[in-house]
Formats: sequence, C-alpha cells, structure tokens
Amino acid sequence: MQLDDCFADDSPAFAHASRASFRAGTGKPLAGREPMSVVWLVGLSGSGKSTLAQALHGALAPIASVAVLDGDAVRAAVDDDLGYSPEDRGTQSARLGRIARLLAMQKLIVVVADSCSDPERLAWNRANLPGYREVLLRASLAKLARRDLRGVYARANAGQRSNVGGVDIPWHEPASPDLTLNMDDPEPPEVLALRVAVLIPEFVAAATAAAHNVPVRGSSPTRLP
Repeated sequence: MQLDDCFADDSPAFAHASRASFRAGTGKPLAGREPMSVVWLVGLSGSGKSTLAQALHGALAPIASVAVLDGDAVRAAVDDDLGYSPEDRGTQSARLGRIARLLAMQKLIVVVADSCSDPERLAWNRANLPGYREVLLRASLAKLARRDLRGVYARANAGQRSNVGGVDIPWHEPASPDLTLNMDDPEPPEVLALRVAVLIPEFVAAATAAAHNVPVRGSSPTRLP
C-alpha cells in the first residue's frame, strides 16, 4: 500500500483513526475530544512560512498541544518520494491536509506550512479541516529573489532548477484567506504570530479567561496591506 493510500478518506487506516476519535455511528466527537483548529500558512518559497510556524508554535504552546507540519520536514520524514512538479505539490498538500485532520482529531492545534496554493486543495481544506484558518504570506518575487537565502530563485533564473512556484510554474494567490500578511516588509515573527493567534478560537478563549472575561483586544481578523 502506498503512503497516500493510507491517508485517503476511504482507506482502512483513515477509517480506523476516525473511529478512534468519533463515536461509532454518530459522527460526533467523543466527550472531551472536540477537534482543535488547523492553521494553514501558504506562500511562495522563502516567504517566511517555516519561521512563522515556529513562532506560532511558541505563542500557542502555553494554551494547548501544538503540532507543526512543515512541508519540507514532512517530505523528509515520509521517504521524500515527491518532487516539486505541480502534480507532486498537489499530492504533498493533500498529504499534509489529511495528516492535519488526524492530528486535530487528537486535540492538537495544527500549524501547516505549505507552498501549494492550488484552489481545489485549499477548497478541500476549508470544507474538511476543523477550525480552518488560512493565512497568506504575501511577498513579491522581486523581494524574495533579493533575499533568496537558499539560492532557490538564483538557480531557477539560471536554468539550474525547475518547478519553482511563480518562476516556471504558476502560483495562484489564494482568493479568500482569513488573514493576509505583508512579507515584503514583515514585522518580527513573534508579532506576526500573535496576529495569527487571535484568529484561533482556542487562543482567544484562553486569553479571555486569563483576563477574567474581559474581551481580547484585536480578536477579530486583522488584514495587513
């Protein structure tokens, strides 16, 4: 059986994991096992997804168990069997989504860092992931090419690397993210993490309780230019 078959919606493995979190025959979570939220960070290579994911982990860890699914780390952990073609990116994104759903069912807040912006994949996320919050890290190719800490854009522009989003394969900016962050001139990661955290019900509830039921300032989505 291939890895992705294990995480397919109709696979025995996925069904078994679902039964572990849901009452048989009712479709309702077990008592005390309400699914947690999934935060999906999407942006071009080098836009700061991994850095923000780690900062968000730090912001959320005091109030809940948190799992970070970084695209590159997950690739390395599961045999690194995919490339970076649009098709492989879609498969990787589907894999991340299904793992995120399994973890959210186990009462973990899940932070995903993914570069795939395929509209069908993002639509699946919103329809199937609990507490889904989509965050776009918007950065211009010109700024990313100037930073280029890993040399991705330099190699792509020199013809030494292919399948780079926004260069030789399309990258579709998400149409309706819950939050857009300006990464051309970004704030510190800890500040950005708090901007994202106020979208998450578990964080808002914890902050409100800590403030003795005083509403949390800025708990509605804040959109950056």
